Amino acid sequence: MKEIFFPVIIALIFDLIFKDPGRNYHPVALIGRYIAFLEKRLYPANSYKKSLILRGGLLVVLTLLPVSFIAFIYQHFTQKLPFLFQVVFQGVGLFFAIAPTGLAAVVTTIKKYLEESNLAEARKSLGMIVSRDTRELPAEEVVRGSLESLAENTSDGVVAPLFWYLIGGLPGVWFYRTVNTLDSMVGYKSERYLYFGRIAAKLDDLLNYLPARITGVLMVFAAFILRYDWKRAIKTWLRDAKKHPSPNGGIPESVLAGSLGVRLGGENIYHGQKSFRAYLGEPLNPLTPEVIDKALKLFWLTVFLMVLLLGGLFAVGGV
Repeated sequence: MKEIFFPVIIALIFDLIFKDPGRNYHPVALIGRYIAFLEKRLYPANSYKKSLILRGGLLVVLTLLPVSFIAFIYQHFTQKLPFLFQVVFQGVGLFFAIAPTGLAAVVTTIKKYLEESNLAEARKSLGMIVSRDTRELPAEEVVRGSLESLAENTSDGVVAPLFWYLIGGLPGVWFYRTVNTLDSMVGYKSERYLYFGRIAAKLDDLLNYLPARITGVLMVFAAFILRYDWKRAIKTWLRDAKKHPSPNGGIPESVLAGSLGVRLGGENIYHGQKSFRAYLGEPLNPLTPEVIDKALKLFWLTVFLMVLLLGGLFAVGGV
């Protein structure tokens, strides 16, 4: 178990120090460019449903195989090293798969711009962490987008990678990150990707099923510790999470909405197409920069509780 727990600590230390280590050559960015390269060559000229699904499935396979192989070889190499070097090198491999500090930094920047009434820059910053069109959003919608991204990425960007690292080491975490990247690029229910991205979207739903629910539980505990409305968080989870188009994304979003007494969801624009997401939570409090500050505290405490959970498993599992 120590081979799992100590690299997690190293990865989080690296994340706190280096935050975003550069977008152009970040492994996730490289995977994204590789996906885009394959998509251009695999997307069929015709629009037959069966052809789109099959070619989209081939995209998934051709992306997962090399990434998983590289992660396996890297982990195999680290296991031959002395324990200290093994921990550091595995921690580096995990560091690139998580992004709590970078995400929090962007959300904090959005809050700062909103407090300065610099809506244009706040919109640009939001555009770095969401795929919706942010160019015309009013301040309240910028706050909403920030909260939704923070909630979703509590699971996708932290809890789920750590969960899959616990289950499958570096091959497990990079299998997950690759599927998550595929879903973020081709998993939309748009005219182009409805069938082509179906397998990627379904696989992402499957891999996030348990992590999303773990995230929900940890967020409720965090809300309790912070003296937020944890009872309303549970109530909102049970009532509203199923309204979300994702079987998983609605859980952290509804828990955050309930604990802060805000309403998430509404109309978004993706690639020029309007999309309405059911409302989660109740508008008891306005969507202001102060709410972002409370959400960040909930986010960081949830991350801490996940690490504490891994530490507990390490203590129970011993050496």
